[in-house]
Amino acid sequence: MTHLNWCVIVNTITNWGGQTSLCGGDYMASTLTKRIQIIPAGDFKETYQTLRDWRYHSHKLANTIMSEMYSISQQVLREMIKDPNLKWKDCEDKLMFERIKDNAGKVHNVKASFGYCISKEPHFADNLPSGIRSILTTKVTKEYGIDCKNNGLLRGQVSLRNRKLDSMEINLPNGNVGKTSRFVLEEDGEYYFYTLQRLKFKVIFGRDKSNNKDAVNKLISGEYKMPDVMLKISDNKLFLLAPITMEDKEYKLDPSLSVGVDLGISIPAVCGLSKGLDRSYIGNGKDIVNYRFAMYKRRRNLQKSIQLSSGGRGRSKKLKALNRLSTIESNWSKTQNHRISKKIIDFALTNNAGCVKMELLEGFKEEHNSNMVLKNWTYFQLASMVEYKAKAVGISVVKIDPYHTSQMCSVCGHYEKGQRVNQSEFKCLNTECGYTANADYNASVNIAKSDKIVTKKEECQYNKNSK
Repeated sequence: MTHLNWCVIVNTITNWGGQTSLCGGDYMASTLTKRIQIIPAGDFKETYQTLRDWRYHSHKLANTIMSEMYSISQQVLREMIKDPNLKWKDCEDKLMFERIKDNAGKVHNVKASFGYCISKEPHFADNLPSGIRSILTTKVTKEYGIDCKNNGLLRGQVSLRNRKLDSMEINLPNGNVGKTSRFVLEEDGEYYFYTLQRLKFKVIFGRDKSNNKDAVNKLISGEYKMPDVMLKISDNKLFLLAPITMEDKEYKLDPSLSVGVDLGISIPAVCGLSKGLDRSYIGNGKDIVNYRFAMYKRRRNLQKSIQLSSGGRGRSKKLKALNRLSTIESNWSKTQNHRISKKIIDFALTNNAGCVKMELLEGFKEEHNSNMVLKNWTYFQLASMVEYKAKAVGISVVKIDPYHTSQMCSVCGHYEKGQRVNQSEFKCLNTECGYTANADYNASVNIAKSDKIVTKKEECQYNKNSK
């Protein structure tokens, strides 16, 4: 069997995971996930033990389902090598049914029922409520399907997912009947969260910079809806990751009006319009660079001290401190990106713009190694946040070829090297124009006016010229 025939067999995999995406897509368009701290309202020790048991068995179940499905896929590949006339679905269904027949009952769709049938095995069924098992098996099955169909798992392009126990989340159901997981405002004026097995938690809002209390009040009143929620144990603290679904508001947007977003060094994001003079300067690049540099120094010092440690408890503590530092930095970056992306969408809504345009910067890191956004920032995360927040209010987002956007005059369209005098100043060298402006703002207007929409690096003019 040649390598080509092996690829042909792998390409026969279909219908794994359908068209539903676990992240992004229509689901994220009207859903915002809130991170809400809770503490047990009853016996602390007993509650924590229950949650840790649920987390452990959820971790084992998810990895078992993944490995079982992968093993069966490998068996199907081997069978099809022996007999090329076999059909993937028939062979797969047969192997799956043989694996789950003791727990199957009436099975109408073997693939859809496979994970849940595994979850009915005694060591899972006796330790995990059926609601948790149902949500988890559906989620894992979709993830495996996406990895096979879109990410090339069976071609060896990605590795099989393996959940880690410490980062495992507990999936709690919130069915329409009885609202299995719900928030309640009780007579004592305190907010509580109820879930499976009558577990009760007190909600802690703290300084509430994220307006969690307002969101919980709207959940209680029915203005907002909450799908299945996740519970996370982090450093012995409990957090709810609650996806809150809001009704989409209608905005009168002008599809012909675009917002251009230029990501820069001195100012993280500058917004300009394709028509009109309104603009927005978002963030402070100096603060970002200073913070990242300070974190870099702390991380480097920790790494040096770890190298000098001979081992034992001291080294273990320093490794934990290093991991904690990475988490702090990641969370800080994520918070900054949330703020920047929100202000970009707010600017678009204020001007009734129907489209947001950003430069396609993925893949150009080596050519733009002096750009803070690419060298020290999570551009992909920021772009993703802009996309899902824009989609929630009906704004489209497109990527633009970055070629000459910072060197071209946004008024007359003249291009000449040297027009961008420095990082912050632009001056058009066309004697009939002579336009001067902030360089980042000029670039943002060029982006807003551009019709050179691209989806990958290979379509960009810079890449074509370098060949």
